Amino acid sequence: MYEGVIIDIDYILSTMKKLKINFDKTIKLINVLVKNNIPVVLYTENSRECIDEVKGYLKTKEPAIVAEGAQIYSPFDTEYESVFPLDINTVCKLGNWALNQNLAVNINTDEKNMSYLEWVKGLKCVNYRNSNSSYSKVVNIEMHMENDDKRIELLNFIGKNNLECYAHMYLSHVSCINSMVDKGNTLRYLASKKRWNIKKFVMVGEYFKDSSIFDEIGYGMSISDFHRNIFGMFEKTFDNNLANII
Repeated sequence: MYEGVIIDIDYILSTMKKLKINFDKTIKLINVLVKNNIPVVLYTENSRECIDEVKGYLKTKEPAIVAEGAQIYSPFDTEYESVFPLDINTVCKLGNWALNQNLAVNINTDEKNMSYLEWVKGLKCVNYRNSNSSYSKVVNIEMHMENDDKRIELLNFIGKNNLECYAHMYLSHVSCINSMVDKGNTLRYLASKKRWNIKKFVMVGEYFKDSSIFDEIGYGMSISDFHRNIFGMFEKTFDNNLANII
């Protein structure tokens, strides 16, 4: 039997939309787990705003893993907040390169999202020598580009300048995070703070995309598996009135 769930919220939302899987049913299943005190950890490739958006209908209480593992977002208990930030110099070089290419650039920090120019303006107001410790930590920098040639130019720029970052490619943008970030390691770090045995956790998601997380947990499942088997995988006793949503 298992003791907790990791849920790739991007995968669940996109798959439900693509396959027209019942949204209300999935949300109820997740909330039943939470009601029965089973840890439910949300994971997203996006920034913490994605978690804020789903909090209205998902009643999760645990910290969330966001931005490819670069941040642990814990609005309910800041003790578990953690960021694995980009170096200030790396952010400046990436941002200036993007501006020179006439690209829109956004910065996600541990405090808020903003444009690169707004972030630079704030940086000028702090002591640059101590900026890495006194200024808001940069979780990731997003450059909006779809052209493959431009993406190759970015990768060449990163390599030529030995920037300590990793570029994740999406349809409309590129997101750069600390090159040392590993989603599986971030999950393991959170589990050690929460004293979870993540080998007794299951994950709902896609293995090819999140293999480092799957390698840390005990079992992976699809959404259809989640609908069919989720209650039987836990030792907790569920409210019979709620179990009929299956």
